[in-house]
Amino acid sequence: MVSDVTLAAGLLARFRGAKGGRSRILLQGGAVHGRGLAEPLTVVALDATGVVLAVETLRPGRFLTVKGAAWALELATTIPPPRRGDALRLYARRL
Repeated sequence: MVSDVTLAAGLLARFRGAKGGRSRILLQGGAVHGRGLAEPLTVVALDATGVVLAVETLRPGRFLTVKGAAWALELATTIPPPRRGDALRLYARRL
């Protein structure tokens, strides 16, 4: 199960993504870049309701886009991803 996901709000947070040392990052939109990555990431593309559209591996230096995706979840490859068709629930939590 994926939990404790960080929302990348703002341009700098989106650019850094998982390169900032975090293993679970949620980005708005369906496009993710791998510039500056040292190792591959698992990218889970979600529609606006949280249904998994695709699960892809993003290699360093590459670019990935998933048509129809409203969100992209970046995961370390050591974290088991959800499967295509799974519905994820996203909750906001105050810190």
